[in-house]
Amino acid sequence: MNRKASFASLAEARTDLLHALDAHLADFAEETQARVLAGRAVAQADSETLIHLAGAIAASLIGWRDLVERLDIARAGDLDPARAGASLLESVFDEVLAPSASRILTAALALAQAAA
Repeated sequence: MNRKASFASLAEARTDLLHALDAHLADFAEETQARVLAGRAVAQADSETLIHLAGAIAASLIGWRDLVERLDIARAGDLDPARAGASLLESVFDEVLAPSASRILTAALALAQAAA
């Protein structure tokens, strides 16, 4: 694959991730407006927090990978941040977040990891 094709493919993947995040944000806003009197403001604040949380998780996963790579006792192979992120979301956040919020966090994490 040449460099232009690789860049176009990466840009297309990021565009797809942005569209997915936008769709989840719209669904979340609609759901929140139906549930809470000040739904738009609540949805905006929660969405911003979820996106910030996704960025923090992505940064932490990179840091974890770097630390694991320094370990002499680590098993062969690197810590895969995407796989670790999916496991973390499933084991921790799926239990504490509403499904619509979990979808936003998942999409925002994918986007943050693609940008890293």
